[in-house]
Amino acid sequence: MFANLAYTALLKEAATRHKEIKHSDKECHFVKLVLSADPVQKATYWTSFFSALKTKLKPGITLVAISYEADYEDTGDDKTLTHRHGSFIILEKVKAGDDEHRDEVLERTERIAHEVMGFVLLAFRSPEARRQGRFINRSDMALDAIGPVADNHYGNQFAFKFTQPATKALAFNADAFTS
Repeated sequence: MFANLAYTALLKEAATRHKEIKHSDKECHFVKLVLSADPVQKATYWTSFFSALKTKLKPGITLVAISYEADYEDTGDDKTLTHRHGSFIILEKVKAGDDEHRDEVLERTERIAHEVMGFVLLAFRSPEARRQGRFINRSDMALDAIGPVADNHYGNQFAFKFTQPATKALAFNADAFTS
């Protein structure tokens, strides 16, 4: 099953391999944000997260992976699908008060967000993904410009839904319980 570790690894690999993001152990341009689905907790955590980023973001472009939320669909015959809603943000710092630079950054981060989403889509078209029943419906993707956040950073957030079987994950496991 494609879950948290694989999801994070895929986005981190995209940040590492993308020629403009260039994440590495020496130059951090990838961070993971774990958010609750609860709107109050989400708003509180966003504020503290972006405040902390003011001192942590390196100059250049950063990919922020957002934890996914999941919902389930009963497809009959005791079969279940899970629909996971994930997203990532591509951020870059903008010179304060420079609207032209802001617009250049928004255009650049939108292009890079599309490139990263293309990388994610490729992974979901692999033979292994197909064997596992994982897929992304391109009609379930959305792009949104954001900013200013952190220390006058702007960028684009790409949200997407990926689906996979959950029947096995939700099957009763007697070994997990005492008699």
